[in-house]
Amino acid sequence: MKKNLLLFITILSSLQFLAQTIALNPSTLESFTANVNSYSDSKSFTAQALLFSSAGNMQVEVFGSFQLSTDEETWSNVVTVPVNIGVPTPFGMKYGSIPVTIFVRFAPTTDGSSNGGITALYMGTNRGLNLSGVAGLNNSTIINNLNIKSFPNPTNHQLTIEGLNNEFYTFQILNNLGAVVKEGNLENKVLNVSELNIGLYHLVLKNENSKLTTSFIKN
Repeated sequence: MKKNLLLFITILSSLQFLAQTIALNPSTLESFTANVNSYSDSKSFTAQALLFSSAGNMQVEVFGSFQLSTDEETWSNVVTVPVNIGVPTPFGMKYGSIPVTIFVRFAPTTDGSSNGGITALYMGTNRGLNLSGVAGLNNSTIINNLNIKSFPNPTNHQLTIEGLNNEFYTFQILNNLGAVVKEGNLENKVLNVSELNIGLYHLVLKNENSKLTTSFIKN
């Protein structure tokens, strides 16, 4: 008898602990990268409501320069998750949802770092997920009548500079705070950036006749 009572108390405690729970998995997402007025690759997470007292719809909203989708075709700032699966408990019927996969992408309109977040809300219970992104300028900048491009952009290893003449150039790579993180002589119009951290960078090329700049994203 005492053993059965102890088991019942354990189940009761578990149900009380899980009441009105919203789960977002994973609880963190890596930073996004994209060029201004374009879109990043999407990342995904699952949202699930558990053991609520009534059925309805959970709202999952995003703020900042980010968008949500359940099919990677239609994007918006809000996704609705049906909470309509009934589970009988000692305290009456409780309702939840299956884990719903939600995609998120970065859609910056200005360059630089950006923060945002996701909030899932249902019946006064909420769960949040922080988001961050780094946006770069479009691939080319025109200075001194030269249109230079850096590609691939974003890149994770090598950056090629297109549009230069055959003159000698030195280079500096600056982070988003303006600090020089790498410098030297440009050789064969190619730079190895594999050792740089993820983020937005500005490339400055100089010689005695000109100064050229462009931006790129290291992912």
